[in-house]
Amino acid sequence: MLPQNLITGQQAHKQARLQPRLRKNRFWDQLSTEPMPDATALIRHHADLAFKQLETLWNEISHRADGIIIALPSSFSKEDLGLILGMCQAGQIPVHSMVDLALLTASSVPIHNTAFYLDISLHRTVLTEIRAGVALTRGESHALTDSGLFRIMERCANALADQFIQTNRFDPLHEAHTEQALFDQLEGWLNDPNRNTEQLINVQMQQTSYSCTATLEQLSTACSDLYPTLIQGIRNLSQGNNQLLVSHRMMRVPGLAASLALLPDTEIIYLDETASRSSFVAIEEELFRDQDKVSFVTTLPVQHRQLKEPEGTDAAPRGKSDQATHMLTGHVAYSLVKSLPQLKELLGTQINLEVTEQGDTRLAPVQGTAVRVNRQPLITPCILNAGDIVETNGQTYLLITVR
Repeated sequence: MLPQNLITGQQAHKQARLQPRLRKNRFWDQLSTEPMPDATALIRHHADLAFKQLETLWNEISHRADGIIIALPSSFSKEDLGLILGMCQAGQIPVHSMVDLALLTASSVPIHNTAFYLDISLHRTVLTEIRAGVALTRGESHALTDSGLFRIMERCANALADQFIQTNRFDPLHEAHTEQALFDQLEGWLNDPNRNTEQLINVQMQQTSYSCTATLEQLSTACSDLYPTLIQGIRNLSQGNNQLLVSHRMMRVPGLAASLALLPDTEIIYLDETASRSSFVAIEEELFRDQDKVSFVTTLPVQHRQLKEPEGTDAAPRGKSDQATHMLTGHVAYSLVKSLPQLKELLGTQINLEVTEQGDTRLAPVQGTAVRVNRQPLITPCILNAGDIVETNGQTYLLITVR
């Protein structure tokens, strides 16, 4: 919060250490309209700060977008969602939909039964349950610890400052501009998914250059007392035999992978920063459907072949396991063999549906009707597999396998 104007995002982040008394970084974590102690006529509360950042982001893209979809962390409350939607309305920012970020990101990978999504923000670490069935559903969300990236970066910076003092008799945290330089290099290193285990850190003070070689092991040691609470929280909630999906933000935490490896009976999947974007592309039309009321999406259709067979089960060979046996609509599953006449009657003339001698389900479009398979228009006949979604005449049908 500068005296004459307000800057947000990366521009503000690059000056946060230069003017620490003007820094505000908890307004999303503690979103509210309660007056701030240092309120001004321009900024009265955290919601005003959030509004200014939303407004800035929208101004950057409004010339090439007709609206937005907001992906929100699972830790946000209903009151938070209402505030955000109200801010968008006040700023004339068209919102098409709001979707849970954990659910959106988790839909990018095949999961079985139950998975847990581990994510971190500036001030908290959150574990969210994701349940897979005929649809993908977000379950409970739990704050494991109030240690977020802000505290972890502080720990790492203090460790590097101690090394500078020991090797150079120089404290980079003593001056604002050297502190900013230290944090910029530290974050650049840890944000790199292909980072080296060692990094040379250079800090300039007047005419003198100071340097030290930092190691990931050194940073892991500085944060090591934060990890037992995290690991114990995951154990208590997941109770083993589950998948753990780890966000790309969590991978900035030094030493995390070694700690997660201690979890028993857990398949750990590390997601890169493209995971949520690739999921969005796959379900874009689902989120952009015209609605009279903006909703917060916590359930998504299972993407094609999204469900994964648990390891160790007596699953059929790949070719057979993909073969659909039933079509599910609502809570009723119709056999594609025994109930085929009933299914045809249910579908009417919208679809030509038949089962081949090999047991494959064949779908052919009827001229003049709108049929979509996996949210793509059906142009030519196709073979349906388990997991495919058929949409026609306002109804949705899911192909499944019943053993």
